[in-house]
Amino acid sequence: MINKELMQEIRIMQTWIVEFGKLYPKTSKLEQVLRSVKEQYEIACAEIEAGVVLADMKGKIIDANKIYRDMLGYTMDELRDLTYQQFTPPRWHKLEEVFVLRALRGEEYVRFEKEYIRKDGTVFPVSLTGWAIKSEEEEPLGTGSVVKDLSAK
Repeated sequence: MINKELMQEIRIMQTWIVEFGKLYPKTSKLEQVLRSVKEQYEIACAEIEAGVVLADMKGKIIDANKIYRDMLGYTMDELRDLTYQQFTPPRWHKLEEVFVLRALRGEEYVRFEKEYIRKDGTVFPVSLTGWAIKSEEEEPLGTGSVVKDLSAK
């Protein structure tokens, strides 16, 4: 089981990253704040020994830790050009939508299993714990997820 305190810490940091990006687009203040938050975020992500990903409301990847990148076989630059739907087999899309809606409607953490497609085309099972990232005004900003590769057992 993943440590709930670490999950909460990651969740807060992801919200900060998104919120500051909206408040201070492309400024030195944003770069300073993001650098600090990202350092703490990377430490927290490494501690849980799982893939961690942040996506916007359209599913576009904003950030992912090294474990997540390695799991899928993509670089961060490649992932930023993709949505999570692009490496999820189509048979999982409808179910995934249901889980995203549950998170956006207020469920603290949504857990489910599905499959991903690696860059090399191999399909593999994953366990995903996701949550909604919302602004202080409770506006949905995106989703965060912790992903474990179930084929690595």
